[in-house]
Amino acid sequence: MSTKGINYVSLTVKGRASHAGGAPEAGRNAVVELAHQILQLQDLGDPSKGTSLHWTMIQGGTKPNIIPETAKAEGDMRYFVPSEYDRILTDARRIVGVHRVPDTQVTFDLAKGRPPLPRNPATTSLGDRAKAIYAEIGGDLALAEIGGGTDAGYAFQPDSPAKPAILESLGIVGGHYHSTDEFAVLASITPRLYLATRLVMEAAQDTGR
Repeated sequence: MSTKGINYVSLTVKGRASHAGGAPEAGRNAVVELAHQILQLQDLGDPSKGTSLHWTMIQGGTKPNIIPETAKAEGDMRYFVPSEYDRILTDARRIVGVHRVPDTQVTFDLAKGRPPLPRNPATTSLGDRAKAIYAEIGGDLALAEIGGGTDAGYAFQPDSPAKPAILESLGIVGGHYHSTDEFAVLASITPRLYLATRLVMEAAQDTGR
């Protein structure tokens, strides 16, 4: 019924390279500072608002015997409340001002991705119709908020001329997405195809097409 928006987080640290054995004190370890910043920023999410921020990629260093000059982390932010973008950006840029490694430069950026798809009456009505159709063939369909983003969120921006009814996750039943245990229930292919087809047919009848 509604989905979260997605933003892309990046954290960049610039330090100073030096020989790790001969003159480590001359360097400024960007990897150590990056680790410090990630720990400082790990509680930026707000579960009460459905906001999460997870660091998912890290890069740093060139060789084992060189104090790393640069390091970078990237992450994933999910949210329902649009104002959370500004809140995360403001809080994070304040937090990264506290350094563990002196003379390092830290940059936090938050790139906007897909906006949230909010709960709305048109989608609720279409969802109730989908539940009724699925029940006809013995299925049980639940309407829920999900963490995955969708391009459909762009249709609900303030300057959008219309607010269409949109349902997500009508495909094959499965679970453990993006993990080594991801699976699909093959027996769900036919009933889900029937559901999608019926919804299209009934929507077309409503519009007289």
